[in-house]
Amino acid sequence: MSIINKSKILLIDDDMWQSDIYINVLKNNYEIKSTQNLNNAIKLIESWSPQLIIADVLLSGETIFTLLNELQSDVYLGKIPVVIITNIADRLSEIDLKAYGINDLLDKSKITPQDILAAARRIL
Repeated sequence: MSIINKSKILLIDDDMWQSDIYINVLKNNYEIKSTQNLNNAIKLIESWSPQLIIADVLLSGETIFTLLNELQSDVYLGKIPVVIITNIADRLSEIDLKAYGINDLLDKSKITPQDILAAARRIL
């Protein structure tokens, strides 16, 4: 019997209801871990080495950009692809996306769970 290694995705979102929806659509194809805050996210990235990060921009008074700055300063961690899900997509420019190493931006108010799965498939 062969064991298939699934790609690892770290989901960072402080909305547990939304996270559960994303996890349910991704879990059959990917190994998923989730967290609601940046401190845990940093620990998971360093210890678990995800191949993709899917994150909301606004996290309980913090923004994902704090984490993205830290990742970009590390040669290895800065190469992890990032998908951002947000309600403020219209306020982020193409320059912002490239500067922070963001591979895809999804408008939270318009996406379906299948859009999350499609984004993961495109990148992984």
